Amino acid sequence: MHKVYLHKQQEFFRTAPDSLTLQIKRGTGSAKVKLAQQQLRLKARAEEVISYEKKLHLLANKMIPIDIDEGVRKNYAIFQELLPQIR
Repeated sequence: MHKVYLHKQQEFFRTAPDSLTLQIKRGTGSAKVKLAQQQLRLKARAEEVISYEKKLHLLANKMIPIDIDEGVRKNYAIFQELLPQIR
């Protein structure tokens, strides 16, 4: 299920910048600049999603067993590269 979501995100971030290209060519002034900035943000997110998937695959291939009775902090350490920091 998560794989499907991840692939949908990858597809969106891969195709969305291309769809803005024509709008940027037709745009003028500040609208053109805003679209170009949006396109750069989308491209950066695409790279982020690709990087996340690579990390996810590396971790999944290790097939590390987890014990839910060990608690969040211990199990978090296993997945810390994929999750936001706990404060």
